[in-house]
Amino acid sequence: MKAKLLLSATLLCGASLLTPSAALAEYELYNQDGTKLTFNADLAVVGFLNKDSWFGESESFLGADTESWAELGFEPQLAFETPLGKGTFFGKLSAVYTNTFSDDASGLTIGLDDTDDLTLEQGHLGWRMSDLFPGLEEDSFSISIGRQDYAIGTGLLIADGGGDGAELGGWYLGMRKAFRTSAIARIASKELLAEAFYLE
Repeated sequence: MKAKLLLSATLLCGASLLTPSAALAEYELYNQDGTKLTFNADLAVVGFLNKDSWFGESESFLGADTESWAELGFEPQLAFETPLGKGTFFGKLSAVYTNTFSDDASGLTIGLDDTDDLTLEQGHLGWRMSDLFPGLEEDSFSISIGRQDYAIGTGLLIADGGGDGAELGGWYLGMRKAFRTSAIARIASKELLAEAFYLE
C-alpha cells in the first residue's frame, strides 16, 4: 500500500487579498492482479479581505458588508479499476462538503443561517480498452455513465455541471462540477480525439 501527500499554498495581492491553500492526499488501499482501489482527499481553504467589494458599496447594493469572508471545501474520493474482458472496468465515488463563513461577494449568503452542505459529487462506472485500431498510435476507447466531470477544451462552452454558493457554501471554490446524469464515449489517440456525450 502506498500513500502520497501533496501540499500547496498561494498568496496574491491586489485590490483584494486572497490566501488559498490546498491539500491532496492519495492512499492506495488495494493493488493486486490488476485490481486497484484508491482513496483520495482534496482539501481547500480560502480567505478574503477586500476593501472594494461592489465598488466599496456592498451595503448599498446588497444590504450587507461582503468585504471579508472565508470558505472551506473537502472532497473524499474512492476510485477502483479491475480487468474485465479485454479491457478495464472502472468507477469513482465522491462527496463534497463546503462551508462559507460570513457573507460572500456574490450576495447569495445574505440572510441565510445555514451556508454549508454535504452532497454527492462523483458516482460513475465505465469501461475502457486500449490498442483497438492498428492505424492509430496509443489509442483507447472508453465509455462511462453516471455522475462525472466533463469539459470541452478550455471549458468555454461546457465545463461545469454543478452549482455552489448560497445554502451549499463554497461559492468561490466551486468544487461541485459533476453533471448529475451523463454518458460519455471517447476514442483517443496521439492523432485523434472523438467524443459523444449526453449531459444533464
